[in-house]
Amino acid sequence: MPHSITLGIDHFGLTVNKCSEVISMLYKLGLAGICYVEGPVIDTYPGWMREKLGAREQDSLFVHALRTKNLNLELFEYGKPSPPPQFTPPHIAGLFGLLIRSNNVESILQQLPSNVDAKLSRSSQDYCYVAHSSGLNLAFEKSNHEEVLGVIALHQNTYDDTVDDFKRVFGLKQLRKTRIFECSGVELAGQFGGHMVVLSSDGHNDRPWNSDTGGHHVAFHADNVDRSRKLLSSIDGYTPMGLPETITQGPIIGDRWNYVLSPSGLQFELINMPDGTLPYERNAEVKRSSILSQRNWK
Repeated sequence: MPHSITLGIDHFGLTVNKCSEVISMLYKLGLAGICYVEGPVIDTYPGWMREKLGAREQDSLFVHALRTKNLNLELFEYGKPSPPPQFTPPHIAGLFGLLIRSNNVESILQQLPSNVDAKLSRSSQDYCYVAHSSGLNLAFEKSNHEEVLGVIALHQNTYDDTVDDFKRVFGLKQLRKTRIFECSGVELAGQFGGHMVVLSSDGHNDRPWNSDTGGHHVAFHADNVDRSRKLLSSIDGYTPMGLPETITQGPIIGDRWNYVLSPSGLQFELINMPDGTLPYERNAEVKRSSILSQRNWK
């Protein structure tokens, strides 16, 4: 399989019950700014959101696009949100989180509002994590390098095969081994774009639907979405969710995308976001991190 199928990670997506609460927390921690808001997104035809996004029966969707330092994060809020999780341990397979590396972890944590519905756990001076009631988990690691990484937890039975696919199919490279959220895993990155930590867990949750609180996906940049979709379709276990679409109105006109279901049940997205030509950029104080702005190796 040629590594040119995708260039790297464009963004991560996470469904939360209240975007405003998550955005407020990340903003007060100095970690994120809003690029644009898309919506309300409604069914183009009956069953569109189920077919294209893997959502349970829904009537509307808002997408808040954030830039969290170097990483793009999309927060989904559906019109019929599922009940929020009750502080499920962040190492359970099926959950999503962010890893924040910083030399100023203590200063960041001092900005955590006292009234925020979150729990802080500390395992050492150099590492701690925050579990937020929205389903977003934040790990903080002391480091001289300031960056934010997406974190996904997989059941140990699917971990090896999925990590192998990230390397073989999507062209990611393993940068290092790591341990966070009480699990061991690896840090991966494509030639361009964001970094991701993949954890192996012996715990298990049913993988959430996209519309469930905690539902998430990993989006890969494809120079040609249709070509990459065709290549993925030829691999056992990869199922495109409908046909690719190009957005024709709103803040990100020209974005072409297609969700794909993977053998592990994890949702992927093939996307070509034409950064530099998007309508929202004309008046935006915060812009997405362009896929080509972060080169990980030559």
